[in-house]
Amino acid sequence: MTNRLVGQFIVNNDKASDFQFTFRLTNNTDKVVHACKFGMPLETISNSHHIEVLDDKTNEKLKYRGVMRKRAPPSVEYENYVTINPGEHAQYNHTIKHSYTLHAGKRYRITTDNRLHCLKEYSDSAEKITLTFDVEPLIVTLQ
Repeated sequence: MTNRLVGQFIVNNDKASDFQFTFRLTNNTDKVVHACKFGMPLETISNSHHIEVLDDKTNEKLKYRGVMRKRAPPSVEYENYVTINPGEHAQYNHTIKHSYTLHAGKRYRITTDNRLHCLKEYSDSAEKITLTFDVEPLIVTLQ
């Protein structure tokens, strides 16, 4: 094990009209990770605004035009967190066609913030901690 958390983007559909990808977070540590879903591509909301999309040629950030959600800091409720055991991963599929204007033939770079808000252990009085993970941007030319 590399003793690191590793994020990965995986293309599911490279059509500009229905671009889809999976974000996978793998726990290569020897400890259980209780990761907050909010503010991460681990969130089950498929139009997460926590993903950054840039024009790979101009490095210009595309304007997010999807749903924005305002939330209070997450409470220590089980449904706000995903548990990732050592050697396992959590992943969620995303469709961002309603959140960004994408064009066929253009090359895009997709990335995310690599900070992960976690609980040190799962309990009512759990200490909140921030972990980081390694992630390479996804570079894709849409069809």
